[in-house]
Amino acid sequence: MSDKSKPLRIGGYYRVSTDDQADRGESLAVQKAAITSDAAALGGTVVEWYGGSEHGTAGHARPELARLLRDAEAGKFDAVMVFDLTRFSRDAATGEENKKRLRRCGVRFFVRTAESDPYDPNHGLTDGVQLLVADHSAKVQRKKSIESRISRARKGWPAAGRLPFGRDFDRDKGWSVIEEKKALIREVAARYLAGESMERMAREKKMNQATLHRTLTRRSGGTWMQTFTDPEFGISETVPTPVPPLLDDKTIAAVLERAQYNKNYGTERRIDRYLLRGMVYCGACGYTMQGQLGRGGKDAYYRHPYKCGGGGCDIRPRPFVRCADLEDAVTRVLFDVLGDEAAITAAIRRAEPDAEANARMRSEAAGLRAQIAKLDEGRQRVIGLVERGTVTDDEADARLRKNADKRAKAADDLAGVERRLQNVPAPGDVAAVARKASASFREKVAAAKRRMLIQCGPEHLIGAHRRSLFEDVLVGSGPDGRPAGVYVYERPGERPYTNGRRWNFAVRGMLTDATGVTESEALSYCRTATTSTPAAPPTRTATPASRASVDS
Repeated sequence: MSDKSKPLRIGGYYRVSTDDQADRGESLAVQKAAITSDAAALGGTVVEWYGGSEHGTAGHARPELARLLRDAEAGKFDAVMVFDLTRFSRDAATGEENKKRLRRCGVRFFVRTAESDPYDPNHGLTDGVQLLVADHSAKVQRKKSIESRISRARKGWPAAGRLPFGRDFDRDKGWSVIEEKKALIREVAARYLAGESMERMAREKKMNQATLHRTLTRRSGGTWMQTFTDPEFGISETVPTPVPPLLDDKTIAAVLERAQYNKNYGTERRIDRYLLRGMVYCGACGYTMQGQLGRGGKDAYYRHPYKCGGGGCDIRPRPFVRCADLEDAVTRVLFDVLGDEAAITAAIRRAEPDAEANARMRSEAAGLRAQIAKLDEGRQRVIGLVERGTVTDDEADARLRKNADKRAKAADDLAGVERRLQNVPAPGDVAAVARKASASFREKVAAAKRRMLIQCGPEHLIGAHRRSLFEDVLVGSGPDGRPAGVYVYERPGERPYTNGRRWNFAVRGMLTDATGVTESEALSYCRTATTSTPAAPPTRTATPASRASVDS
């Protein structure tokens, strides 16, 4: 307990609720002057000031009040003085708890010159009622304020913080665009889609990076979402407000896709590091090569295991190709071929088996279909003989079983021939297929992606786009029954176990459109590329990986 015979050392606490009130200063100045005068009237001195702009409602941070309570517990003053009880707190429970903290450390509490006795229940009741009334009044005003702001937002007016970047509002004229800022955002969007760093552009434009990113990804369209939330009143409402757009919808969609890729870049590389996963094969034995990290976990490779599960692979050392180099090379091959009708035509003709063999398979299929039709007619004749009583039931059963056996065999043979013919173009259809495949491919590459490809090259397609491209093309199987994919072959003349060893690869794929496989002609195309692999031989613990035509 403080000694009442000594001059009071007083900690003065003054407060306003908003920064605007603090900037104007009238209320703060009035409170400080009154507290200084009242302290002198009590024979005391204000030894420390606390307060400023702090919200008095429960749930808001009040660092100055927290500092006052810490200093009280440290014994820096004998009493606390406030201009009004509501300046100390608008919440009855919090106000009472803070007064108990002052009482426990022997610090007196004054509202102007009136002391609140912490041991008098009447004082506690009076203070509690006053705080409850103040708390109720503040809540009513806050609820009305939120409802009023929501009403203004529904009219299309700004009512939730700052105006969206690049727009201005006038109650008489409505919304308008600031053309200089619109041009800035359009420039930033184009450069962002081309792969430039948001951080670098923010420094160049002298803008906060978070503000620039938020504007580009969330506030450049024709709708501004104004959100109002207050759990205490059960209010949670988002009001869509029409505003002039800074970017068109297609550009915004491309920006969002790029932003999502940038956000998940590290995760995507870990989860889907191998974009050709399940599509790379050893050209010698057909064994599927799988992804594996190199020494130190830095570079990823498609690798053939030391023990060949496909059996009989005679390549030594087993193929191992850097993923990034192979994926870049395959992407460029697909763009070179699928974007050029002449290249598609040549690829189909190279992949097409011998024309005479195709003709024999088509003739065989036609004969099998005729045989099946004849067997179906024979079955109907037997059924007719039974109905007329010409043959007995036992004779009919024997004939029908024999007919069914022949038909099942013919159907199986036909299915096998049709599988072999499935990926063989019909005579004269190669040019039409090439035109259709090239047009389909061009439709798949949107305008924003084309701009990026022109500026940066196909290898700069984001991982999701490249994986989608591979899945569209490298599906199905060819006329010889081999699955579509990337086949890695040993390159003649290359020295084994050396850095920079090169491998040949062949791309075998299907020509598809948005609805799935159409004519499904086989696409075969060979290229060489360069990649780096370690000089040491593959280990026995290597996981299976598909092989490709690149340098190792």
